[in-house]
Amino acid sequence: MDSADDTTYSASVVIAYDILQIAAILILSAVVITVKLSARVRRIESWLPVISSFLILALSNILLIGQQGNPKPYQPICLLQAASITTVPMYCSAMTVIFTIQVYVQIQSVMKPEVNVKVNLEKLQTISIILTLVFFAVFLGCNLCPIYSLGRIIYLYRILHDGNPHYRRSVLSVLFFTLYGLSYQPQGLLAAVARASITVVQKSIQSFSFYSAVARVIAFTLLVAMSLAMAMVNFFTDKTSLYADLIIRAMPLCVALLFGIHRDIIAVWFCRKPNLENDNTTNTSITSGIV
Repeated sequence: MDSADDTTYSASVVIAYDILQIAAILILSAVVITVKLSARVRRIESWLPVISSFLILALSNILLIGQQGNPKPYQPICLLQAASITTVPMYCSAMTVIFTIQVYVQIQSVMKPEVNVKVNLEKLQTISIILTLVFFAVFLGCNLCPIYSLGRIIYLYRILHDGNPHYRRSVLSVLFFTLYGLSYQPQGLLAAVARASITVVQKSIQSFSFYSAVARVIAFTLLVAMSLAMAMVNFFTDKTSLYADLIIRAMPLCVALLFGIHRDIIAVWFCRKPNLENDNTTNTSITSGIV
């Protein structure tokens, strides 16, 4: 009764998916390590919750697709996959919204220093820590107490254990991510385009800054396009196709490129000193966390 598309994926597709996730994990890990260990990199501490959440998403994707070579995977792994699919997208959504609010608060504090901002960054960081703890509590709860889990967990567990890789991603996750792009990233895009234009006209910025700015624009454009595509797929279909699944798998890699291709981080990896001494306080604060 099931068609060929309803069976497990071929080995080449599994390898392609895993390569996407491994590349995302390597880039995101490099960004986190660089931020934490290098004294050169500044202004991007607010990125870490979003980067970490998509790092977890990439790991969960490998957990999921890595089992598709076996039509009857190991039972505990299936339950772990089901819990990951259910909880990780919501976690990424929450972290993305918090990151958006953080950037808004930073911009407001610079543009209107005389106004007391009611929401400070410390409170937002506390919220992100609480959400992380809640995420791990739900994640462990889904694994340790499957009999009390939601019906969706049981459903995902069954289709995974039966060898059917199809599932539906959270529409809320896609909507939150699209909201993140519309509310925050236009400023980031304008900043990237402005930096690229200055590079071409004035020749005052090192060459890699121009290419990194262009790459960030391309990465974000792809990210928004994939978010809208996933919203359409989730709205009009009952299961993900091969192409829709590829869109899902590519999201962590686009996030990795979006946050990883930053002139300060590139300067560290290529042993160049970041050109920050000429930045005034306003520009530095406004671009804090802006890709």
